[in-house]
Amino acid sequence: MTIPADLAIQEALVARLRADAGLAALVGPRVYDHVPDRETFPYVSIRTSGVRDWDTGSDFGKVLSVELNAWSRKEGRREAKLILHAIEMALRGLAGLVLTDHRLVNITFEMADVLREEGGQTYFGYARFRAVTEEL
Repeated sequence: MTIPADLAIQEALVARLRADAGLAALVGPRVYDHVPDRETFPYVSIRTSGVRDWDTGSDFGKVLSVELNAWSRKEGRREAKLILHAIEMALRGLAGLVLTDHRLVNITFEMADVLREEGGQTYFGYARFRAVTEEL
């Protein structure tokens, strides 16, 4: 059984981000597709959305929107911004990232921002990437 492209990229990105020394210095191994209850801050969560088909007549694949979220409780936006920057650096040049049942054609940074959640205790940063995969 093959797995869908969005799951393949999610699994590969979580593994890659957990292995990145720059990001690990900021969040340790706390990179999740499902955040455990009462998790220690800071951490990173991932979600994929907006999956679309593409094809050339002989090649088929998906275009995905991938969002990586930085969660911080440090005062100010600094920690969340540093986490987002580490994520961006970790994902540069990953066209060769190995996915299950798919090939990553490219992944590009689109945008990022840091917001303060209501109540003021938590900062939420997000970085959006566009990923293109091809079926194997």
